Amino acid sequence: MPIERRTISLLDDELRQAVEAFRRVTPDVLPAGALRAVRIEGGGASPVLTASVQAGERVLDVRLRDTSVLALLVRFCLENNVPIPERGNKAVRLVDGLLTLVIDCGSDATL
Repeated sequence: MPIERRTISLLDDELRQAVEAFRRVTPDVLPAGALRAVRIEGGGASPVLTASVQAGERVLDVRLRDTSVLALLVRFCLENNVPIPERGNKAVRLVDGLLTLVIDCGSDATL
């Protein structure tokens, strides 16, 4: 049986929206304050997302990894009516410099 692979990549503006949406549902992950910048570090598998937040007089950098970044991408898709299958292996990758949700569906790809 063939395996279907879907990729959903976020541009800079969408990435900021994704961080804000994630912040709404997980307020304990990022401090209160204005979101100043979002950066992606690392390559290929397991990219790290760094959010810079203005907290009073200081700018705090918060690094999100693995499951938090995956949850952030899934939240963005749900809030923006981007269809994603419930079943399937979901992973985060850096593809062409963009944070990307990769979903594999098929005979062995069940979540």
